[in-house]
Amino acid sequence: MALLSVCNVSKAYGDKVVLDGVSLQIEKGGKVGLVGLNGAGKTTLLKIMTGLEEPDAGQINRIKDLKLGYLSQKPEIESGETLDDYLAEAVKDILAMQAELKSLEQELGNPAARKDEDGYKNLLNRYGRLAHEFEQKGGYLLGRKLKSVAFGMGFKNEDRKRRLTEFSGGEKTRAQLARLLLQEPDILLLDEPTNHLDVDTVEWLEGYLRECPFAVLVVSHDRYFLDRVVTGIVSLEAHKLTSYRGNYSDFIAQKEQAEAVAAKNYRIFEKAVAKDLEIISSAGGDRRSKRQARSRARRLEKMATVAKPVKEKKMSLKFGFAGRSGNVVVVLKNVGKEYNGKKIFSGVNLEIRWGDKVALIGPNGAGKTTLLRLLTGEERQSEGEIKIGANVRIAFFSQEQEQLDLNSTPLETIMMDTDLSALEARNYLGRYLFLGDAVFKEIRSLSGGERSRLALARVALTDSNFLILDEPTNHLDVRGV
Repeated sequence: MALLSVCNVSKAYGDKVVLDGVSLQIEKGGKVGLVGLNGAGKTTLLKIMTGLEEPDAGQINRIKDLKLGYLSQKPEIESGETLDDYLAEAVKDILAMQAELKSLEQELGNPAARKDEDGYKNLLNRYGRLAHEFEQKGGYLLGRKLKSVAFGMGFKNEDRKRRLTEFSGGEKTRAQLARLLLQEPDILLLDEPTNHLDVDTVEWLEGYLRECPFAVLVVSHDRYFLDRVVTGIVSLEAHKLTSYRGNYSDFIAQKEQAEAVAAKNYRIFEKAVAKDLEIISSAGGDRRSKRQARSRARRLEKMATVAKPVKEKKMSLKFGFAGRSGNVVVVLKNVGKEYNGKKIFSGVNLEIRWGDKVALIGPNGAGKTTLLRLLTGEERQSEGEIKIGANVRIAFFSQEQEQLDLNSTPLETIMMDTDLSALEARNYLGRYLFLGDAVFKEIRSLSGGERSRLALARVALTDSNFLILDEPTNHLDVRGV
């Protein structure tokens, strides 16, 4: 049964077409992945489905009283309430039933209530109906569920009493996702849910989504996440949607097969056209040759054109090189960091040498970004020693992308940091897939993946020999990764 239908929806911003007559059905309990290149319009489609944006043409049909949950890439949470209170709002109807049950229990326990036999019987009946409904909605397991989802999303006991205004952007994303899971909507729309999640949390989320009874439409560039969660893929390419059965690996196999068939058909078409043109051009002056040439010309006119397969362009990433540093790039000795008396980590010892490729892993909140900021000098350690080696030049990619001016454009950003001419800057941005008028778009209007590509382009301008990358694949599509 279709819970929500997207019917011939089109959307454009100015003269830029984003969606062109797309259609999609979300079935009860379906698990579907929405994939496509950065800037293809995936987030726009989700916003139209939620009603946050209106389509230029087409319509969205929803069943009556549909409960829709939506996780945006960067949730706006300004509430001053604690995490516990924020999550409790997702189940406020069950909590209200719990409070009413307690009130009824007190009434039933009052000896005076027994004197009114009919009234007491009504109370018992009301309590019985409410208790049954409470049980059906999982009320008796609510406390355990609230704790399980909070912990599954990587929050600790002490986090539950913290106010959301103290949370980082990644923590707010996890808080909103936890609340959406607790709401158990009919359809859950997720826009890049694995960004800002550590490995353990991603694995927990995979299991939860696989087993949950509600429908899920998820935008993700994490192919392994999609392989483990979804049973169908819709691909947004050239403003159109194409549906595929199976998970992401199945989608890739089907797509590669379709591309191979399209390439073969184009070669056959090219060969047929070339043969006919050769016969026409080499036709002699006799009647038979002229008749054959006219026949071939008419066939060419009637022949259906086969479009030439277009290969996807890939980002050309090349970092500026500052020359070789010394053998020892950086040494950390007993390094520790604390904020306002709260210890983040301590006793960190590490040596990175020339040519090393090091992955820094750990759960959310362990202090990975903080440690990187100590290496770049953006923050100071509370204890210990950090020694940067000889001739080391650092280039740092920050996951928050705070270096980007949202009111600027990609072209202005690159020209501001270099002495490149406008033409040279446009050619450079072309390597990062900013083509045509895309260089003039305000950065605030770029998709998350487009911002990541621009941030990488900016970092790559810096001559360096020590790259420090904080979550560089967040928001990037598979092509970019």
